[in-house]
Amino acid sequence: MVKSYLRYKLEQTFGVLVSPSSQIKYDWTGRLAFVGALSSVIVWNIKKSVIVCKLEDLSNTSLVTCITISPDERTVAVGYDDGMIRIWDWADIISSGKLSNYSFSNNNDNGWNSNENRNKIHEFEFTSFAGHKSGVTWLSYSSKSTNGAYFCSGSRDGHIIVWNWLEKRGIVRLTGHTGAITTCFFIMKYPKERVSNDDDDDENNNFDDDDDVNEDNPSPIGVISSSKDNLIKVWDLETQHCIQTVVGHRKEVW
Repeated sequence: MVKSYLRYKLEQTFGVLVSPSSQIKYDWTGRLAFVGALSSVIVWNIKKSVIVCKLEDLSNTSLVTCITISPDERTVAVGYDDGMIRIWDWADIISSGKLSNYSFSNNNDNGWNSNENRNKIHEFEFTSFAGHKSGVTWLSYSSKSTNGAYFCSGSRDGHIIVWNWLEKRGIVRLTGHTGAITTCFFIMKYPKERVSNDDDDDENNNFDDDDDVNEDNPSPIGVISSSKDNLIKVWDLETQHCIQTVVGHRKEVW
């Protein structure tokens, strides 16, 4: 048994599989895993244990700090240690036909270990968003009914920025936390549902005809955030101010 491990020889190295600076995100089918690996995001086919593709900017050297996928699975947003945010159009990448090992069927291919599949890794186009001066700690999309048009980001400096992904611009910056943002989510305004009743008069309807109801375009009206400063804050996007602060936590809120 002494030094029996010397019988084994190194045949292959896998490189960086995942780095501790970022979390792991699964797609909505649970078949793909998006993991941060230094400055890149590796997409794994879990069933086949092979790499599907890499999402990377070859000019970037900052570590990936957070990853999120839009509710409609069209885009993947990635935050970095330098404060940058890059968004890849995942739907276009899938339709491009450039993905290796995307099929979930069982076959006898050599996976990502083969030189053939390594050569298939492409640099896909992305959109960059610059607004944070320190590392991005959280990313969150609006609801699926908005087609992921909006997303919010939090950073280590305590700032929150709300972005319009479709218009490629920032909408508002929310400042008030003194610690790194740990979570931030949208508060959505949904259209009211009309309840009709032939026996009731029009004046007894559940809402006024003058109400501004847009059934097709629900919109975010606020943001709720937590931070390492032990606080939870509720923000009004119209006034761009904090309307409520929840105190009482003795430690960081996650």
